[in-house]
Amino acid sequence: MPTQSFTHTSQPLRYFILYGFVGGKTHSRKFRKLLAARGLQPAGSAELADIIVAHSAGCFMIPEATSARLIMLVGLPLQQQKTITTFLRAHRENIRAFAENRHIGRFMRIWTYSLYYGLRQPRRNYRAARMVGRTTLSIPNAEKTHVVLIANRHDPWLKAPLLDEYMAKQPFSFISLAGSHDNIWELGYALNTTNN
Repeated sequence: MPTQSFTHTSQPLRYFILYGFVGGKTHSRKFRKLLAARGLQPAGSAELADIIVAHSAGCFMIPEATSARLIMLVGLPLQQQKTITTFLRAHRENIRAFAENRHIGRFMRIWTYSLYYGLRQPRRNYRAARMVGRTTLSIPNAEKTHVVLIANRHDPWLKAPLLDEYMAKQPFSFISLAGSHDNIWELGYALNTTNN
C-alpha cells in the first residue's frame, strides 16, 4: 500500500475520467458536478491529473506517464467467460437497476448517450472493445499510487475467483457497492464513498 498521503495545498486537486466502451463526457455530467462541488478541477489530460477515475475498459487506458496519486477503478471488465455473454448480463443488470428505481427515463438518456458515442468515436470504441476481456491489469507507478477498486455487486464483470485473486495479490483498496455496471454515472457512488 502506498505510504504517500493527500495533503491540503492551495491548489485544487485535478481529476481526469477515462471512459469505457461507448462512453463519454455526457455520461458523467452529474458525476462531474459532484466533483466540482467538492472543489476538484478537471485536468487537461490523464498524465496531468492528481486523481484518475477509470470506468470499464477505461481501466486499461491509464497512461504509463501518469503522476496520479489516486486511481479509482470502477467496473473493471476482467474476463471469466465469453465477453459478449458478460456484456449482455451487465446490460441486463443496468436495465433492472434503473427499472427497480423507476429511472427508465434516465436509463434511456444514458442509452442515447452511448449510441451517440458509439457512432461518434468508432476507433476509440474498437480499441476499448479489444481491451475488454483481459485477465490481468497493470497499474503504472502502482507503488506510488493509491488504487481503489470498486466492484459493484450487480456488475457481472469482476466476480470471484478473479476478485478473490486480486484481493490476495494486488495492493489495492476494495469497495463493494450495491449498484450495477453503470451506476457511477447515475449516482456518483464512488465519490461519495471515498469522501467519507
